[in-house]
Amino acid sequence: MGNNVRGGNNGMGVVCGCNADSCMNDPRGEHVIVASASTEVARFATPRAQARFAPDTDPVTPRDDGGLCIGDIHGSAGTIRYQNGDVYTGEWRSTRAAGYGRVVRPDGSTFEGQWTDDAAHGEGTETYSDGSWYRGGYLVGVKYGFGIFHWAHGPQFCGQFDDNVFHGEGSYYWGDGRVYTGQWTRNEFHGHGRMGWPDGQVYEGQYDTGRKDGEGTFIWADGRRFTGAWRNGKQHGLGVFYDAKGSARSGEWHDGHRHHWIPQPPSVPAEAAAPPQLEVVSEKPQEADENAEGRRSV
Repeated sequence: MGNNVRGGNNGMGVVCGCNADSCMNDPRGEHVIVASASTEVARFATPRAQARFAPDTDPVTPRDDGGLCIGDIHGSAGTIRYQNGDVYTGEWRSTRAAGYGRVVRPDGSTFEGQWTDDAAHGEGTETYSDGSWYRGGYLVGVKYGFGIFHWAHGPQFCGQFDDNVFHGEGSYYWGDGRVYTGQWTRNEFHGHGRMGWPDGQVYEGQYDTGRKDGEGTFIWADGRRFTGAWRNGKQHGLGVFYDAKGSARSGEWHDGHRHHWIPQPPSVPAEAAAPPQLEVVSEKPQEADENAEGRRSV
């Protein structure tokens, strides 16, 4: 993952052939698209638009950056034509966009929402020429707080942003049935998360910068399950494998492959394991320590 275009939905259509002894590092769950075909999520550019021609009666006031204010700068609203061709129409203050306004870019993309000092600030909606859109919070020109980014070709992120990247809690939908819900750090799965695939496979556990790392459980569609330690996206350390019928075997894995099974102690018949019982005669039934037994069974 990261901030670069990844050339579409990596690994779509791949059927996982994992088994208990193999690497369960499924790249279908660890590649996230963070840019549309033309506009990166990680940057809010000052919107651009073709200038509209103002009536001759509108006063024109030059800005110190070379732009033009069209309208009464002592009023509450007007139009700003930026030097690069961007056009803002909405509320302003002291020749700067402030309040509610809308910008249209030369390619037809737009931003509409709250502004302060020529920067998006507050709630807003940004649409792009390829059909992608973002709706959510901004902080002085960058995406911040809760928001939804939807790509025209299917994927969607719904969650928290910080400085224009996925950061905090959020869900990413690939549009083909894959879903990740959990914690993020700068566009990467990081912390606790749950990844699901359309074929019924699920991983839930810890991630570190986009890879399974720490304690986690991988469940196959047929009911098989591995619970244990992961490192760099692969089983690494002690774990327990459950077959489809629920039978469990403990083992140790290295770099995604089972190193060995841990021998199980031989089973002892119950009658042989039980110590001889002495009969105790009492005037009242003996009370069992149910709380202690409950603690032992946890």
